[in-house]
Amino acid sequence: AGLISTTSGFKLNDHPFVVDFFEIFLVREGEGTFHLNEEEILFRPGTVMFLPPGKIRRWGKRTPSDAHFLIFEEEFIRRFFKDDLFLFRLHLFFSDSPSFVHLPDHEQAGMVSIIEDLRQEIHSLREDSNHYLRSLLYQVLIRLNRRYESEHELSEANYGNQIAQEFKASLENNFRQVQKVQEYCELLGISKPTLNSKTKSAFGKTAGQMIRERVIQEGKQQLIYSSLTINEIAYGLNFSDPSNFTRLFKQLVAVSPGEFRERFTN
Repeated sequence: AGLISTTSGFKLNDHPFVVDFFEIFLVREGEGTFHLNEEEILFRPGTVMFLPPGKIRRWGKRTPSDAHFLIFEEEFIRRFFKDDLFLFRLHLFFSDSPSFVHLPDHEQAGMVSIIEDLRQEIHSLREDSNHYLRSLLYQVLIRLNRRYESEHELSEANYGNQIAQEFKASLENNFRQVQKVQEYCELLGISKPTLNSKTKSAFGKTAGQMIRERVIQEGKQQLIYSSLTINEIAYGLNFSDPSNFTRLFKQLVAVSPGEFRERFTN
């Protein structure tokens, strides 16, 4: 945790990159664009960006910028809360809504204060620091999630729908290899009608819709940022025939994979 400008070695990378941890940025100075997969975020002072692991990041055009940052691994949360699904219950990192919120001045001050507390504790660790750090992180996530739900007009985090959250977590971990609803039902030990009922209640979509959307989201990421051919991407996403990938891509995105790649290349 800290402030980019005062953290040795921290650079705003103009080239695409991927990390395996969670990041939160609270913009302090500057305006510009940040790219998360194909999403373009317009940021300004007070913008908070939520960046989950595995998605490709790139800082775009911007004025001289600075931001408070908070970086953590999923395991740090899981060991404390003994809830493997805690992060998936929040809207912040796994929502279809935009990956940012804007904080009013008084909320910015409170958030900066917690981040500074985290930074100071990290640099002067004690025997009980793990507990204190996790309690501060818990505050940050809950407060920001409430702001996120309010700004994007979302229902409160769905803590009670255990099956839906287990499916979302399983999908995130397995979508490259497991792409049939029945296979997820077997992993979770439930019936297909039950799974679809739970996902419709929590996310407004069937399990099959969520699987297809997640696979195509990964396809879009690789089309934009990799030099793999469309056939290589299709096979890598477990399609037996590249034409099936192209057909599903056009169905969900309204253009072919080739047209989509050309649009972003240009």
